[in-house]
Amino acid sequence: MKQSILLIFLVACLALLTSPCCEVGVGPAGAAEAEGAFIGLPTADTDNIDPDRLVPLEIVNRIALKKAQELWGHVTPGNPIACCDQDGNIAVYMCPFRIGGGPFPGYDQIMQGVRAGRALVKEVEEGHFNPPSEEVEVGSDDSSDEEERSYERDAQTGASYQSSGAVSSELRGGTASKPPGQSMVYSYQAALKEAREIELGIGEYGTIYVSARYDLYPIPLCSHYLSPYYFSGDLAQGKARKAIGSEPVLTRYYFLGRLGQYFEFASDSNTVTIQAYSLEVEPIERLPRADQTQEQLEDVRQEWDRIAGPRSEQKGGEGS
Repeated sequence: MKQSILLIFLVACLALLTSPCCEVGVGPAGAAEAEGAFIGLPTADTDNIDPDRLVPLEIVNRIALKKAQELWGHVTPGNPIACCDQDGNIAVYMCPFRIGGGPFPGYDQIMQGVRAGRALVKEVEEGHFNPPSEEVEVGSDDSSDEEERSYERDAQTGASYQSSGAVSSELRGGTASKPPGQSMVYSYQAALKEAREIELGIGEYGTIYVSARYDLYPIPLCSHYLSPYYFSGDLAQGKARKAIGSEPVLTRYYFLGRLGQYFEFASDSNTVTIQAYSLEVEPIERLPRADQTQEQLEDVRQEWDRIAGPRSEQKGGEGS
């Protein structure tokens, strides 16, 4: 009798351990949590938006894919990530793409590349790198200064990295200085550029931001690299952990155009916002709401017609 009870108990325990309800870490984006690495997915409100102004996700995906193919050729899409405006309402979707063949990887695999790039950046900044066979003196490339200035503007505003110039360390809050004792700096800058490209996924990933509402312009931004959700999200979570003193949960991702992009993390009683590029803990600058003029609304409508076709034709003849 005791043996029968023990057998039933063991079978019940085995059933619990293998039950689907015990599976964790697989989010909508297909990204598995490993050792707490997955930062979660942000949310955005739709209740305050007129349903007629919401863009169906099917159309968002179609627009993003078409634009990505124009920019990078053969691509594989990942799942879009919802971003909100300053009021928490849905504004845009971050649509990530892998450039070239192969499936879009999970979060952990992407982060392996990001962290490998970070480690290389640290090594380069500490002077540990192999110089190329030919070194070039400072000033031999007239375009480098303008390219770095251009990227500095991009890092502050979150704008697209359009050029193929050196990727400096503005994303970490300042340009890295040259290691002492070197008369040539090309080898250092080249090594830093290569490390940054690995960290940001340049050449391997791109991001298309597509508006989630018909009262906003269809494609506000294209980035030739990973979005901050990937390359700085875990660092932002670490900052949030120190700021609010408990395990933070990603609640929102704010896309505010020229005002920047922000993570919002929350605990049971505290909330903190962190600038996605500078990783500074700072409040969101809120601007007074201004109603769009009829001229502006018409301009936006024409842009949607150009990008996606007239509303009546976007879903095969049915209104969206």
